[in-house]
Amino acid sequence: MKPSSWRRNIGTATLLAGVSLCGFASPAADPPQRRWTQADFGGVLSVGLEGHRDYKSGLRHYTALCAGCHTLGKHGDGSAPDLTLSALTYSPEELLGHLLSTSKHRRNPKTATGLLDILPQAGVLDLLAFVLAGADPQSPFFLHP
Repeated sequence: MKPSSWRRNIGTATLLAGVSLCGFASPAADPPQRRWTQADFGGVLSVGLEGHRDYKSGLRHYTALCAGCHTLGKHGDGSAPDLTLSALTYSPEELLGHLLSTSKHRRNPKTATGLLDILPQAGVLDLLAFVLAGADPQSPFFLHP
């Protein structure tokens, strides 16, 4: 299937060939290459996220995939649960599990199934760090040249 015909419904947003109809830019125009599981990130999380993630990438992915429903610091619209205190509530492993299984936490689970599958592994990790950091660009999760 060509990217121009690829569709994915997520909540109120429909992504078509990398363009989001809810006003946010899609992080990827290509269809998902795999179905992410928590096991895919086991080795990466065990060495730590600190100092290795990209804030701008995390912000871009959060804006495209999450901000239409969730609030995180000053980002998002807040109609779904506020993610600001996620770092105080969940370990990185627990939060990753929640991000990867968003369909378990929604009233209409089919709209959020595979939400992060459009991202590369680095993009998922940047998004995870962004949420864990509470959207703080000065967090030790991010590279600071």
